[in-house]
Amino acid sequence: MNNNKIEELKRLYAKGSKHSNYQILPKRLIESLPPHTTEVKSRFEEERLTYILKQIDIKAKTVLDVGGNTGYFSFELLEKEASHIHYY
Repeated sequence: MNNNKIEELKRLYAKGSKHSNYQILPKRLIESLPPHTTEVKSRFEEERLTYILKQIDIKAKTVLDVGGNTGYFSFELLEKEASHIHYY
């Protein structure tokens, strides 16, 4: 991720809107940001994702993420081999 995008992302998270730090960040995004860039309040996303993956085989599936907030589930499901995400 280039520096301009990282700076813009940090600015958006610092803005403090209702959704700016509503979910933990996807692992791939955390790797792109400097440590301690954002303060995010977890809503048990990892535990919910683990539960979802135990119930549904998402490999090669199209997923609809309604109310995706910061995209944690969308990005993580893509990492778990979902074929496509519709994010609303």
